[in-house]
Amino acid sequence: MSIIASFNTAAQGVQQTSSATAQMIASAPPEQKAFLEAQEKVRKETELTKLITNMMEALKERNSAIINNIK
Repeated sequence: MSIIASFNTAAQGVQQTSSATAQMIASAPPEQKAFLEAQEKVRKETELTKLITNMMEALKERNSAIINNIK
């Protein structure tokens, strides 16, 4: 599996809202729904940022290992 395919698969998982979270938001009082939806959006963005950071670090380490093997 390519790096891009792995990233896309992981990103899709991050972007999905669990059924429990969706149910909690749906059953929340109207005055709290907007806050809970915003909180869920921030959670997703944070997870996606962590995913990108971890993948970039893994690529850096892989490339460093390749360069060190060439030396």
